[in-house]
Amino acid sequence: MPLIDPFGRQITYLRVSVTDRCNLRCVYCTPSEIVEFAERAKLLSYEEILRLLKIMAPEGVRKVRITGGEPLVRRDVVEQLAIPAMQIPGIEEVYISTNATLLERYAVQLRETGLRGFNISLDSMNPETFKLLSRRDGLDEILRAIQLVLDLKFPSVKLNMVVMKDINDHEVVDFARLTQKHDLAMRFIEYMPIGNVEQWGRHRVVPSADIRARIERELGPLERIENDSATAGPARYWRLPDAPGKIGCISAVTEEFCAGCNRMRLTSDGKLRGCLISNGEVDLRSAFRAGASDEDIHELVLTALRNKPEQHHINDGQYATPTYSMMQLGG
Repeated sequence: MPLIDPFGRQITYLRVSVTDRCNLRCVYCTPSEIVEFAERAKLLSYEEILRLLKIMAPEGVRKVRITGGEPLVRRDVVEQLAIPAMQIPGIEEVYISTNATLLERYAVQLRETGLRGFNISLDSMNPETFKLLSRRDGLDEILRAIQLVLDLKFPSVKLNMVVMKDINDHEVVDFARLTQKHDLAMRFIEYMPIGNVEQWGRHRVVPSADIRARIERELGPLERIENDSATAGPARYWRLPDAPGKIGCISAVTEEFCAGCNRMRLTSDGKLRGCLISNGEVDLRSAFRAGASDEDIHELVLTALRNKPEQHHINDGQYATPTYSMMQLGG
């Protein structure tokens, strides 16, 4: 039977965080330079993750995204998770979310194995702003990796930019221009109160409507893309005239999209949850390691599904302070 939550939404997509470690320290993601990483033993093993996928795939999970932290810092993630996940009956699409600092070394191998593509986080193309936001160097490596995956013609390449007022919002048009040159999805994400919550403020949020207006003023009218399978998920997409790529907006703050949510999330330490901003979750790691049967795990999946909220509460102030950093949640 399909996984249907209490509000009639079918779950077809699972985001899997494999590590809370990351080689960047983005200001909206990480509370400080001092980070307590989970002990390796507290992370789900690849075998445990694959077991969960084999339980959920027959009930309609078709898409899997491997995230972190930075997933490529975990040893053998390609060979022991990404490739086996693609071989599970029912799983049709496997993607990786990455900051791309390590992507050059894996891109050719992943293209050969059939990985569908990447979500690549990039919040600035200016070296100084990049370092301000990420607290690290690495922009040159990321730009080379993006060009490489475009050259390799992965079916899906998405660039994600978290837009923050008076920090990087002046680069929005420069990022939009990438879609005029390349077949990629450039996605602008409204700044949300996740991860480094104490730094978040509504005054830093740039509404998606303002982002689109800026782009149109300088680059021309945006045409809404309708009935595009690539639009499944939180992003709404547009295209500039004659552009091979497309522009997406993820507008969690100003244009809620919870009614169409089709996903669940597995944290790096084995908690299954229905919402990025809700703390309702079930502990799969403890169940796996206590000898739970597949039927037991399935019942826990259903419990997490029943806990999935109808919507987030960013705008009414009732959202819970996250018990995880963005690095643990997997974005």
